[in-house]
Amino acid sequence: MIFFKQRISYHRPPPSFDSMNLSLPTSFQTIDDPTLRHRLLDRQEKILEQTKIDMMAVMMTGAEAIQRQCQKEFDTEMTKLWQDYRKFSSEQRITPVMMDLIDERFNNVTERIQSIYHFKVNYFFLEAPTVMKKNIPHV
Repeated sequence: MIFFKQRISYHRPPPSFDSMNLSLPTSFQTIDDPTLRHRLLDRQEKILEQTKIDMMAVMMTGAEAIQRQCQKEFDTEMTKLWQDYRKFSSEQRITPVMMDLIDERFNNVTERIQSIYHFKVNYFFLEAPTVMKKNIPHV
């Protein structure tokens, strides 16, 4: 979510939005007044940029909904797991060593996801022309 929000605040849509482009109607090319033609072109460009930002906001809202849904499913499954675990006798339970291995694996996956996220954020700031290096967050 932070990645989407940063893209919106720095007006940097994802590369997939680059294909969103509107060409001027051919009738605009026949306008003799270059000032008017230029103003129309600028206005069209601003509208297109705002549309991209609005689409990113829609995407972010959808991603937040999916994130909440996944978190709820995860919490439900973890609650169920611990309830089931407590039902077993001590002979049927997972050994402490196995629990430690599962926990370690979970932590490794979490660290990997965070590493990928940090890479993407730093790459975004390196690509953003409006951001100076001193403003790059160290997360």
